Amino acid sequence: MVLMESPGSLEKILFVGDPVAIGENSLTINTTTIDFSEATVWCPRVDWDRAKNCTQHFKKNIRDLNMIAKYRAPRGGLSSLLFSSIHNMDFVCARVADSAQQLFRGILNANTQSVQAGASSVAGLGVGLTPAGDDFLMGVIYALWAVFDPEDAINWSRTIVDAASPRTTMLSAAMLQEASNGHATEHWHVLVDVLTMGDAMDMDRACMGILSVGNTSGADALTGFLLSIDFLRDYKNIG
Repeated sequence: MVLMESPGSLEKILFVGDPVAIGENSLTINTTTIDFSEATVWCPRVDWDRAKNCTQHFKKNIRDLNMIAKYRAPRGGLSSLLFSSIHNMDFVCARVADSAQQLFRGILNANTQSVQAGASSVAGLGVGLTPAGDDFLMGVIYALWAVFDPEDAINWSRTIVDAASPRTTMLSAAMLQEASNGHATEHWHVLVDVLTMGDAMDMDRACMGILSVGNTSGADALTGFLLSIDFLRDYKNIG
């Protein structure tokens, strides 16, 4: 993305109500044009098939990721679910742990109502534009994409999103919707690539990339991903 004009500060030249013009490869706001002609198109869809086609490598690396996450994750948010018993958890963690079990059992038993109940109980828990419970659900959705075929992943993901969206913020609901389509940020693309063909050093860097997102958002999503993989491991022999 290249600014054809190079202002000292955008705040000095862009104002609410400025005219906007959309060109074939550009965006013009007032007199400032952003040129996209040489920009590289990036696909947000993760290559989930690779995870399913590299089973042995995935099995080994997911175990390594679990150990790294337990060591690296902040001792706050939902990451305590990775190394604490339910008796030592705060209210939010205990609520998520209990509801997640209901959600997981619903998926394995093809019980839509159980999945909906579990997802709606987790949605909106915590503070922020993307509450901890929603970050956790995002991790769950990514695990579904890593384990199930696309049709089942979409169906269960959308069941989760439909139950969660009315109970959370608009931003969080939109992010969950994108996750249900298999879309993710660059950090998750890197993580999935490393899970299928990386080594321990790559895994540590990929894990730290996820954990760097937000205060605990990345850690909460990674927790949802790892717990889901652990629960579903017998389904595809991935654990």
